[in-house]
Amino acid sequence: HEILVNESRLSYILESQQELIFKGGFYEIAPLTIPLCVLVFAQNTVIFFDFYGDRAKFVPSLFIGIAIADILKAQGELILSIVSILVFTGHLEIAVLYNSLFYYMLTALPGINRSGLFNLVLTITFTLNVANPFQRLNVTRIRKVTTCLCLLITMLHISDTVVAIFAISSEIWSDPKNINSPFLGILCVFMVPGALTSAGLIC
Repeated sequence: HEILVNESRLSYILESQQELIFKGGFYEIAPLTIPLCVLVFAQNTVIFFDFYGDRAKFVPSLFIGIAIADILKAQGELILSIVSILVFTGHLEIAVLYNSLFYYMLTALPGINRSGLFNLVLTITFTLNVANPFQRLNVTRIRKVTTCLCLLITMLHISDTVVAIFAISSEIWSDPKNINSPFLGILCVFMVPGALTSAGLIC
């Protein structure tokens, strides 16, 4: 009986440490993240309006896409940092920080991956133009492929969020003491579009 009690106490201590690490992980970098997010938001807003007049052209449209994607990322990071400060200082419950991750998954993560996609397309476009300046690119086809990939990234992140919400709300994780473990797992894999969905289908 004493062994079971000691194991239970040890498990509770470990879970409490996990919760503290989870809150502190966002809280410690928040003073750096918040001003950077504000700077990124302002810079990309300027870029957006600067290229908006030439939005019908291919390259300016890519810069506009990068600006929008970076704005999405910045606002997600900003909200997550502010919530982490309020949670760590005791003004909000830690459940609010958990729930803010779902918002982050739906907005900031698609922005991160779409920004990478736009930058990749822009780099390939410039490289091809330099390597073979006399050959015209099929801009219409590139636009269609890029749009389809953006939609795919968005749908995968929506699917991942649904899987994460289902996993947390299921009976397996109904005990509040166990809620930290799946969230720590989500933090490790949710950057990759479709990772949680694939894991859910495998399970």
